[in-house]
Amino acid sequence: MRAFYDQQGVGAWSNGIVPNFVTTNCCIAKMYAEVIFGFLKDVFSPEGLREFKADPREPMYIMELGAGHGKFSFLLLKQLLKMKEYFPETKTKNKFPFQFVMTDFTENNIRFWKNHTSLQPFIKMGLIDFAKFDAEQDVEIELILSGKILNRHTVKNPMVLVANYIFDTLRHEAFRIHDGKLQEALITVTSDRDSEPDLNDPGKLLDT
Repeated sequence: MRAFYDQQGVGAWSNGIVPNFVTTNCCIAKMYAEVIFGFLKDVFSPEGLREFKADPREPMYIMELGAGHGKFSFLLLKQLLKMKEYFPETKTKNKFPFQFVMTDFTENNIRFWKNHTSLQPFIKMGLIDFAKFDAEQDVEIELILSGKILNRHTVKNPMVLVANYIFDTLRHEAFRIHDGKLQEALITVTSDRDSEPDLNDPGKLLDT
């Protein structure tokens, strides 16, 4: 799957190969925005949650993992900004209580986001940043525009992670208990053709 998404880039969605409407529409973006807005008020309010109290000098990072074609990030930001007059007061650099970060493991998608006209206003506002992030192995994130490093030592406030349509593309370990013994579940990929150039490349398998 990694090779497929890397090769296809945003074409995986624009060409109709990967379904996305269920997790990329205005309705679900509005619901996510309302939940995030409520959390913002809780963590930045003096009367808010003690265990998640935020530093008003630092933003709360809202990060989408595997942002893909970027449409959901765009819709979510639009919905959040509709409530900006009610944002809690903070002393952050961009004057907003949050910093939005779009991530993906392939640079093809990141280049697309950086140059997309619909995201330019958010970039100028200092509201959005981008990062290459591999959810299977990376332990920190380097923001492309600001150069900041995000890890467990540098992030001061609670984070919000959006993970629509990503866990099904990550590698997993599966086990079962059978007759009292722990067994590992393994998958074998086969083909009816006499030979395959690369069994690890799903893009080639789709050509059959």
